[in-house]
Amino acid sequence: MNFPARWKLVTQPEESPPRSEEPTSERVDAVLPLTLTDCERAEILLKSLNRFFEDLGTLWIVTPPGELDVIRSRIAGERYRVIPESILVPELKFYYLLRRLGFYHLREFYHSAQKLRFDQVIRVSLGHCRALLTGWFVQQVVKMAIAEKVKTPFYMAFDADVICTRKVRYSDLVRNGRAITRVIATDIRPQWPEWYYARAEHLLGFNRSGLTHGVTPSILSREAMLQLHDYLSARVSPLLRTVAKLLPDQSPLRAIMCSWRSYLLRNFPWTEYTLYHTFLEAAGLWKKYHFNGGERAVFRNSVWRKEDFRSWNPELSFHNAECFFSVVQSRIGVSAGEVWEKVRPYLGDGDARFRASGR
Repeated sequence: MNFPARWKLVTQPEESPPRSEEPTSERVDAVLPLTLTDCERAEILLKSLNRFFEDLGTLWIVTPPGELDVIRSRIAGERYRVIPESILVPELKFYYLLRRLGFYHLREFYHSAQKLRFDQVIRVSLGHCRALLTGWFVQQVVKMAIAEKVKTPFYMAFDADVICTRKVRYSDLVRNGRAITRVIATDIRPQWPEWYYARAEHLLGFNRSGLTHGVTPSILSREAMLQLHDYLSARVSPLLRTVAKLLPDQSPLRAIMCSWRSYLLRNFPWTEYTLYHTFLEAAGLWKKYHFNGGERAVFRNSVWRKEDFRSWNPELSFHNAECFFSVVQSRIGVSAGEVWEKVRPYLGDGDARFRASGR
C-alpha cells in the first residue's frame, strides 16, 4: 500500500447517504467486554438494548476466564453469547505471566537481557512497551479481535456504561453500505493525550489525517478490521516472523512471537479507534466503509464528570430523535443504582435476570 503523508482537514459532516424507510432484515452484531465489577452497570445497557435495539444480532460478551461462569449465569437472552477473552486473545496468558513476574515494564527486562548478549531477540520479542497491561488495554484488543467472530458486515463496540436511548434500526447506523462515524476537529479535543494518535502513527508507520474520531459506542466494519489485523501482522519484526516459521502452526509460541495481537500487546499504549481510523484513512479506504456523521453522531447528552451527573437530564437523550446512545462514564464515582434511578422511567423493568443495587 502507498500511504499519503497528510490529508486535508475536513470537519464538516458529509451529506449522509439516504436512509431507507423500508423495514430491513439486516442485523448488527456487537461486542461488550465485561467484568464482574461492571455487571450491575451492564444490566442497564442490556435493558436498553432489549427495549430499543431491534436490529441487534449477536452481542458477544467477553469476560476474564476466571469470571466466565458467574457472568454467564447472570446473563439471559438468546442473542447474548458469553465467552472468555482467552478465546479471542490467547496470548494474554503469556503477558499476564510477565506482569505477575514483574517484567511488564519491558524496558527493565530488556536492560537485564543485554548482559546476556541476546538483547536484539529480547527487544524485538517484547517490544517497546511504555505502559502496564491493564483491563482498559485488554478491552481494546477484544474489540478488535471480535471481528474474527462476528457474522455481520458491521459490528458495534459497547462498554458497560453505554445506554441505548431510542429505537435503533440497521438503516440508522449503516447507509448504502457505509457506517456512520462521529468525526471531530482535533482542536476541540485538547484534553486527549497526545499519544492517542502519535502512537497510532508510530505503530502503523504513517501520519494521521488531522481528524479525531469518536470512541465507544462506535460501529466498525468487520472487513476493514480484518484488513487492519493483516497489516499489523506484517509490521511484526522480520526476525520474529522468520523464527516463527520454524515452529508448528498451532504452537502458542508462534502466536506470541508474530500475531497482530501480540504486536499490540508488547507495544502499549495505543487505542483501538485511532489505529482503526488512521489505517483506513491512510489506505484510502475510510469512505468505502464509513461516512462522516458530524461531531454529535451516534451518542449525545453524556456524563463524563461526577459534578455533571446531578444536573444530567436523561429526557434529552430518550426524547431526542437524533440521540441513539448516551454514556454515563463508569469511572467518575456514580453507582449503577444512581444511574438506574434516573433512567428507570424510560426503560421500565425489562427482562434482564440480574438487578442493579439501589433500585
